[in-house]
Amino acid sequence: MSPFFVNKGFYPRLQIQKTKELSSTAANKYMNKLELIYHKLKESLEKAQSYYQVSADRCREKPPIINVGEAVFVLVQLIRSTWPSRKLSERYLGPFIVTEKLGK
Repeated sequence: MSPFFVNKGFYPRLQIQKTKELSSTAANKYMNKLELIYHKLKESLEKAQSYYQVSADRCREKPPIINVGEAVFVLVQLIRSTWPSRKLSERYLGPFIVTEKLGK
């Protein structure tokens, strides 16, 4: 939860919506200034996210393509075993033959 939500009990609106025309020119200027700041912040956040996405994608590898009939090993991390200690158990099980491809 954000600190705003903890204090107020609801999330703040992030978009500025003009529901009616303001009679004061100072209020119109203030609303226009807030709208400009909002758009600049949104652009800078999108730019930062794309920058970090590019650098993160450099470190990632494409997943291997596994076809039906190939032999694979399975990591034991999420499989319960009868070994007395996880430290002493084997890390991989297999090889198993792939009989059906469910996803990518």
